[in-house]
Amino acid sequence: MTKAFEGSATLSSAGQRAPRDDAALARMVTGGLRAAAIEDASGTPGGDQVRLVAMRLFANAVAAGDNSLLRCLAPSAPVGSTCLATGSLASVEQAASANAAAVTMTQCDEGLREARGHPGLHAFSAAMAMVEMVDGTVGDMLCALAAGWEVGARLGLALGPVREGIHPHGGWGAAASAASAAVALGLDDTGVVEAVANALVLGLVGPDSSVYAGDDSHFLLPAIGTATGVTAARATAAGVTAPTGALAHFSAVAHQHEAQPTAIDPFSDESMLRLAYLKPSGICAHALVAWELSKQVGLLVDVDDVSGVLVETYAGAARLSGRSPATRLARQFNLSWAVASGLLGQHPDGAHSDVVRDLAALVNVQHDRALDQGYPAGRPTHLTVQMRDGRRVRASGQFHLGDRERPLCHFDAAAIDSRLLRSAHHATKARAAYEGLGGDPGQALRSVTRSLTGPRLSRRRTGGSTR
Repeated sequence: MTKAFEGSATLSSAGQRAPRDDAALARMVTGGLRAAAIEDASGTPGGDQVRLVAMRLFANAVAAGDNSLLRCLAPSAPVGSTCLATGSLASVEQAASANAAAVTMTQCDEGLREARGHPGLHAFSAAMAMVEMVDGTVGDMLCALAAGWEVGARLGLALGPVREGIHPHGGWGAAASAASAAVALGLDDTGVVEAVANALVLGLVGPDSSVYAGDDSHFLLPAIGTATGVTAARATAAGVTAPTGALAHFSAVAHQHEAQPTAIDPFSDESMLRLAYLKPSGICAHALVAWELSKQVGLLVDVDDVSGVLVETYAGAARLSGRSPATRLARQFNLSWAVASGLLGQHPDGAHSDVVRDLAALVNVQHDRALDQGYPAGRPTHLTVQMRDGRRVRASGQFHLGDRERPLCHFDAAAIDSRLLRSAHHATKARAAYEGLGGDPGQALRSVTRSLTGPRLSRRRTGGSTR
């Protein structure tokens, strides 16, 4: 397992403001590709971390279950790429779309704090579908995932925060998807840059309001954005040229005009995968520190004696302040629900509970402006639990288990993955495929996904609700 990131000097750009022009885009993409090409002694690109991310995202996807939205996104076909949650086959774009939606439904994924997004969500879904289409290996999929992750991370760093009211899914994530798909198709560096540029001019600018409301339409952002990236890569391979000014265009549409100083250099050739976080539970990362603090306090108090809870946190987390989340998605993006679940010693991503609901009604979330400067370097949060006898129990934190500052050991990561796999509707098959991803990188990816779909011929021979 990767160690905690030691110091900020290695990838620090000392407040550098990243330019948003064609030359900058090419530098970021080629830097990401060079970083992704780093191999350890076992030949796995990016070392253990890319395998860890791949297996976590796979477990996320299968845990979403066989539901109507995923069937709608990827109607069953006799041949094609695998929809991991449903175990059916569909076209490469449809499979990538369904897998991205499935990862988002489960929410126990990865990310890079400073990029303010989830590069792997889009990159993994595209890599799985495209490498399967071309009959590549597990190692090919890991290479494509690493490339898409590294490119997406750099774009998130350079573009900075999105505009008010916009959600990042399907935006620069479409370019991460395009990079993965382009690498899987065997495009050279210039071709990958072109594919990324084509994806950026098509990136989505969706609202973040659907998350807080718990609307299923939110899942369409990563789904359609990922499919767009796959289409952009295939079009580039077919000879479609990229427009000039793609990065500047997408920046003007979706992101704040003023480029902000970056704590990590988006032009670095060093691997950023080792800076990734993995979630310990399927909720918004902004709520994870509060959940862990409440778990700690819950061991010290009798929840029946709690009269009130105060959560003080930075702006991004304070937005998760609604008290009556109506759907699973809304609960995954709700600080009150996360804190109440933690006090009860439960994961907040499970089924609705009246006990959790009643405790969540006692939680008050406040935005502490003094904590804003602590994000994205951390997620600073203060928790105060008021007891009926007048006592107050306080706890503070800024990193959750799974952050690079508090990395998961292999055992803990595997235990979280196992919890996800057990919730899959085809749990035994999911476990077999999961173990295949952790095996020989030289084995055909289709031999792994066949565990989900059953026997089928190679394409080379055949030509061929969430609430």
